[in-house]
Amino acid sequence: MRYARCHLCLLATIAALVACHNSGSSNQTVRDASDDGQAAGNGGSDDTGAGAGGGGAQSGAGAGGLPQGGVIAFMHPDGYAAFVEAKEAGQVTNVSTALNAVSSGADKSVAIALDGSAAALTTTRFGCGDWECLALVSRDLKQGARVQAGGEDVHPDPALAVGPKSGWIVYSADGGSHSRDLFITRKSGSSWSAKQLLTASSKFAYNTQPAPTPDGKRVVFDCGNAPYGGDGNAVCSVGIDGSGLRVEAAPGSGFAAQAVALHHPAMAADGTLVFEMNKPDTGERIWALREGQATRLGDFSNDNSPCVLPSGAVASLVLSREGNRSGAHEIKLMSASGDESVMVLVNVDVVDVQLSCGR
Repeated sequence: MRYARCHLCLLATIAALVACHNSGSSNQTVRDASDDGQAAGNGGSDDTGAGAGGGGAQSGAGAGGLPQGGVIAFMHPDGYAAFVEAKEAGQVTNVSTALNAVSSGADKSVAIALDGSAAALTTTRFGCGDWECLALVSRDLKQGARVQAGGEDVHPDPALAVGPKSGWIVYSADGGSHSRDLFITRKSGSSWSAKQLLTASSKFAYNTQPAPTPDGKRVVFDCGNAPYGGDGNAVCSVGIDGSGLRVEAAPGSGFAAQAVALHHPAMAADGTLVFEMNKPDTGERIWALREGQATRLGDFSNDNSPCVLPSGAVASLVLSREGNRSGAHEIKLMSASGDESVMVLVNVDVVDVQLSCGR
């Protein structure tokens, strides 16, 4: 009996070691979308049912009903733009490698439209030269061009917002009435309109990190008086015609009375505002605000930079996964309530510039 018990103990130990190894290592591969014609650039595997240029990974319910489907765009620490399927251990597509077949260059940031119609980049491709400029690429990553607002190259900050059917792009830059402002350029045929200032009426010096609302009528953004979302940073919104600028939430009162700053807002289809809140006692957490009621999503510390998928699921960068000893910014997916979650990408320190979500 002693030998049987020891044998069982040994088997249990081996199983525990295997489980530990699997939780701390990535079994994900990076797909080069230029190598095949199957859903090129959509982050989707062969069973998604979407062909080249299709709608990307199809929405489905994961374990426990967590919606899994769509694509998250991000910058990889190895210096390339990427898409990853919005599901547990999602497949990664190397966007930059795929685009090398269209135009050589390097990419600094990437954002996908919520409807998956296209992706915008800051890049040296398409004749931009050494100074990265704004470009728009097709969903299948087989075409692209510079976005010239009124015939002029645009040199924006990294975070971008792409409207429905890629009909407009909002970006932050200097040249407005504040240290940083939001501007919009609209597509008309093969050309783009002259830039329009959106944040002229803002009371804040820095207006950055735009993200589109699902109806395409507004953008939500960081607004504050310190660069890089420093202390006192709030979240604001404005119409894409520059009207109706308002503060959506700010530190110093109500649920955010003890907050240092709010960051990286995104909006769900039902009007729920999702954002990162930094408080001295809890650090960075993801919160949701709807009709004046604020709720913390999940119980993850060091959780930041959210975006909301069309399915309603929330993607974010989390540093606190058990086994993440290096403190890498890993991609997590959780339900709209925060009750369920899975890890999308582990053991990769995603560049904390912007996560964007789309179909």
